[in-house]
Amino acid sequence: MKRTLATVMALGLFSSIALAQYQNPNPNPNARNEENRQERASGINDKVDIVNGPNIANVTGNSAVLTWQTDNVAATRVRYGTDRQNPQQHAYIAGGTRDHSVQLTGLQPHTTYYYEIETRGGSDRFKGSFQTP
Repeated sequence: MKRTLATVMALGLFSSIALAQYQNPNPNPNARNEENRQERASGINDKVDIVNGPNIANVTGNSAVLTWQTDNVAATRVRYGTDRQNPQQHAYIAGGTRDHSVQLTGLQPHTTYYYEIETRGGSDRFKGSFQTP
């Protein structure tokens, strides 16, 4: 009986840990994470990795906030827009940081937007999308 109870408890703990790995570490009721499709950009070798996020938050019909964290100091550069192949809007914050947060403005309601987090040199570090309400 003790062995069965210990096994059940261990399985429950393992399940909780496994589930936590797949949940958003910073849930936000304003984020549309279920609609936030993300793709990892390839070919970047600049010793900077995104270690948390990106997360879309405070999404309204005309703006959103994109946040992410990197393991080393990096530029905060984002291109975004409705054209997946060539997003035309830009958001940039001078300097470098590990904690990145940028306001995406000029959005339209009920529209899918694509974003590209760029390296300091302009290569795509990460690509994703979200939809405005």
